[in-house]
Amino acid sequence: MKKGVKFDYKQAYNKNLKPSARLHYLENARHDQDSPAKKYGSPMKMGSHSIHKHMGGSALLNYSEARDLEEDMPIDKDATGGRSTAKSKIEAGRKLKQEGRAQKKSERKVKSLDRKAIRAKKAEASGDTRKADRIKRSAQRKKDRIARKNK
Repeated sequence: MKKGVKFDYKQAYNKNLKPSARLHYLENARHDQDSPAKKYGSPMKMGSHSIHKHMGGSALLNYSEARDLEEDMPIDKDATGGRSTAKSKIEAGRKLKQEGRAQKKSERKVKSLDRKAIRAKKAEASGDTRKADRIKRSAQRKKDRIARKNK
């Protein structure tokens, strides 16, 4: 039995993989075991096309004979190699965007309270105490709302 078929059977019974992945490994192993290429060799070796008889097969075939492909490209469970996936990057971007929006919103609220304090001082300076008291109460209500939301 070839290395690839052995590997497929091994992964087909690996309990750490998802059932769908295990099924694919099993299908691949059975296909490789029953394939006509096993009986007759690869199509390049069979000389299915007249040009291949004169050229000695394909470059990929010569490469695979010279080197073990599993050594060059080992198969890991985590095919991303520890890199973050596109989905996680998108989620991280959304989270940063939401945090930025929340930060800007809180800054706008603080500026609004500062403007109300300035308006209240101007109203007191002009002698309109009723207007100054109304603005101060409005600012206090806004502070209370902010405090309730932040809890």
